[in-house]
Order: sequence, then C-alpha cells, then structure tokens
Amino acid sequence: MQIFLRFDLFLACFNYFQENQQREKLKIEKQKEDLKSEKLKNKMLVKEGKAPVFLSKSDRKKKELVEQFEELKKSGKIDNYLKKKDKKNAAKEAKDRRKSKAQSQM
Repeated sequence: MQIFLRFDLFLACFNYFQENQQREKLKIEKQKEDLKSEKLKNKMLVKEGKAPVFLSKSDRKKKELVEQFEELKKSGKIDNYLKKKDKKNAAKEAKDRRKSKAQSQM
C-alpha cells in the first residue's frame, strides 16, 4: 500500500503556520515595545517629580483592542471581523440556552 502525499497541500499548510508564527512574533514584539515605552514615560515622570502612571491589565487590553480595530478599519476587514464575532456570540448564546433548558427540565 502506497501513501500518496500531496506536496502542494503540505506546502500550503506549512506556509500558513509560518505566517501565523510571524504574526505572533510581531504581536509579542509590539507588546514589548509598548511596555518599554510605558516604563520610559514613567521614568521621565519620576525625573520631573510627578507620580508614575501604571496601566492595569484591563486598560492594556482595551488599548490593544482599539489598535486592533483601527488596523482592521485601515485594511477594510472590519465588517468581516464583526460578522464572524456576531456569529460566534450567537452560537455561544444558543448553546447556553440549550444548556439552561436541559437543566430546567431535570
């Protein structure tokens, strides 16, 4: 029995994973740069005699979301992103309704 490999399919998958890794590396580098700039701003504030400003995790996440949405607006992909998000949330809500209905019947 011979195993036939589709080399083109393999390359497509491999390239997709490489692109994901590159995007993730860029994302991590951006987070590190943001953290460095925040620390630098705090050092400057301390030198000026002012109190440093520390962002909470939720504020950082909000800032990242705002940047993500602005990037999506620039690339014109925001409509597609919001449709997928709505579809995902609708599926979650339907699942929760089924789960609560099953629990109420017991």
